[in-house]
Amino acid sequence: MPRWTEESRQLQRERILKNRPFDKSTGARTAEGKATVSKNALKPFEKRLQDSKNVSND
Repeated sequence: MPRWTEESRQLQRERILKNRPFDKSTGARTAEGKATVSKNALKPFEKRLQDSKNVSND
C-alpha cells in the first residue's frame, strides 16, 4: 500500500485531471445493463452468505 505524501497526492491529482477518466466512463445505457449493474452491490453479501453456508456444512 503506497504512502501518500502531499507531493505524490498533488501529482496524482494532476494526472487524473489531465486524463479525466470520469468523463470517459458512461455506465450502463440500456435497461438490461442498468438492471445488471444494480445487482453489483449485492455481490459481497452473496459471497459471504455462500461462504457461511460452506462453513456450516463442513
